[in-house]
Amino acid sequence: MRVMSRMASRNSTNAVNPLLPGSYATTHPKTSSQRVRTYPTRTEFDFWNGARRVWVSAFLSFFSGLVACASNPAHVIWDREIVLAKKNTRDGNLDSASAAVAYLAATAPSTWNQFETQILRGDLYLRKNQPNSAAHTYLEAARKAPTQAHATKATYRLGQMLYGNAATEESGLATLIRIVRHEPDSPWAARSLDTLDVHFGGTQSGRTWLEKLYRALFNENPSSRVAPHLLYRGAMLHINGIKDGDLNIAMLLLTYLTENYPRSALWDNAMYGQANILHTFGRYSDEIATLRRILLEREPSYILGNYETQFYHRCSWRIAQLYAEFLNNPAAAIHELEYFVREFQYSKRFDDALFMLAVLQRKIGHINDSNHTLNKLLTARPNSRLVERARLVLQTGSDTAPPPPWSFPGTQNVDTKLPGEP
Repeated sequence: MRVMSRMASRNSTNAVNPLLPGSYATTHPKTSSQRVRTYPTRTEFDFWNGARRVWVSAFLSFFSGLVACASNPAHVIWDREIVLAKKNTRDGNLDSASAAVAYLAATAPSTWNQFETQILRGDLYLRKNQPNSAAHTYLEAARKAPTQAHATKATYRLGQMLYGNAATEESGLATLIRIVRHEPDSPWAARSLDTLDVHFGGTQSGRTWLEKLYRALFNENPSSRVAPHLLYRGAMLHINGIKDGDLNIAMLLLTYLTENYPRSALWDNAMYGQANILHTFGRYSDEIATLRRILLEREPSYILGNYETQFYHRCSWRIAQLYAEFLNNPAAAIHELEYFVREFQYSKRFDDALFMLAVLQRKIGHINDSNHTLNKLLTARPNSRLVERARLVLQTGSDTAPPPPWSFPGTQNVDTKLPGEP
């Protein structure tokens, strides 16, 4: 995921929409200006500065909570009760949840609270296997919603409920597609796409139809919040979903996303997808440049201090592998591995990086540095699977075991998970 500062505001493009109705364009999108950043070091991401911000933020939140309790205790009590009611609903304590919903409906201090109570009542009906009552409740919540965003939330719940019933499955899918089409700036639009992926992604014909749907939805709302999601999902369908998918089209879509939606939460995913395609094409230098760009966009969070995405350690690791195994440049690989072991000490690849660094140092004749690295591996990771091999190298000066498996996904095993997914 991108850093919090990048996710703070939605970025829409002023460039001409390159995706013409009916087909993806073949022209390269206009390149936007890029921020120039120096290669990151630990000094830039001072944890203690971030920690101080956390303490200040926590104090302000606590103080605001005290003010809220003093000024309007009814809201505080109501919020506590609805959290308890939601927990009882999830845990199956339906009698307790029903009593809580009845209390909340009678004491809701505002229109927003009444809406949340209606949504909770609909969820409760679903747990009681009463779909008709749940549908009526969601419709009523959407009709009386205080804002359009609340109405979209109720409509999404209704669509999911209809989709979960075999008799109304098509109506549920149609409802979710309407959300994407008519409320593209709502967070529920992206969630609706998850259901569409699950339903249509199981068959070749379904994935082909889904790609056409995403194309049409993007062309209708190219400046919306859901537009990057449509581009990314369309690219993933071409990479590993559609039979005879076109990697050039996938590259075009991912490039358009990264250049025109730099604040999208999918920016890292799209850049990493480009690197996978470049690896498949055998363009290793371009792959390194793409991975390096992700690292150059590394930013600190003003709340959490040193904020990492799932891709930073992956990028550094892959750059080292590319230099060592594909470009035959051990010096550059050593430089990258030194950066990796310094910056990503909690990565699951940390012991692999230390061992690979020691092997490469030995390869170029830096025996003392290699011994020091191996001793660091024995000290920092005493339970690593590489400990015995490290001791063997220290004792004999060579390693007779086969090298560890360095894996490159290319486009055959592309990580299509979205931010926030386990």
